[in-house]
Amino acid sequence: MTPRDLRQACRSDEVTVYPSTLLSGYLCLNLVILDRDHAPAFAAFCAANQNACPLIWQGAPGQFSPPPEIAANCDLRQDLRLYDVLIHGEKDRSVTRVDDLWTDRSVAFLIGSSVSFDGLLADRGLAPDWGPAVMSSGIRCQPAEPFSGPMALTLRIWEETVKADEVAAFTARFPRCHGGPIHRGAAEQIPVNWETDLLLPWPGGDCEQARKRIAEGAQALWWACGVTPFLAAKAAKLPLMIVHRPGNAMPSDLRTEALAE
Repeated sequence: MTPRDLRQACRSDEVTVYPSTLLSGYLCLNLVILDRDHAPAFAAFCAANQNACPLIWQGAPGQFSPPPEIAANCDLRQDLRLYDVLIHGEKDRSVTRVDDLWTDRSVAFLIGSSVSFDGLLADRGLAPDWGPAVMSSGIRCQPAEPFSGPMALTLRIWEETVKADEVAAFTARFPRCHGGPIHRGAAEQIPVNWETDLLLPWPGGDCEQARKRIAEGAQALWWACGVTPFLAAKAAKLPLMIVHRPGNAMPSDLRTEALAE
């Protein structure tokens, strides 16, 4: 399967799992769509928070297809598996396409995602023993009004310190996929509230299991996460803002390895 095949399958509503799990080695992209009047402020928010929002591409008003070198024959209105529609900062619904909400004023942003290197880690025998899971945090983003709020983080856990060391060094080579971890250690140091801050659970285990592993000495690594715009949208309270549903980043045609620095 190619990334284009996978995007076409999403367009046809044939994908029932997170798309990134079906294709390894390609840059996955998080999506934000908003009105052109708010595009400069959101671009400034990305520039001020590059760990969480590494901007790959910003479209012109009304442009729903990114350049072919990013994603050939792509329609951002329907090529993601799921979208969240936010009305005045609150989630209104999740949908499989947003062409009915798209206008010539709509501006799309594509942001890199750390799930882009999950397949590369697995290929190197460095898959995490727990995770990834996405949580809100006590780390505050640099504001660019009306956008502000907490940073979302992706948690992955390794039992072996040597593997965690390798992972931290390897992922630091990919700043356009959030780069290396921004924190290593207990959630309480960030802080994260295990009961209230979970945004996207890991299907393979609950948070209590993660807390136990960390307490017993496992290595918890935390990355800035592209779900951050979802949290910024809650603060901005725009009449309409569309984001990818957490976990449903879109595979691009760009090889992740080609982005290494």
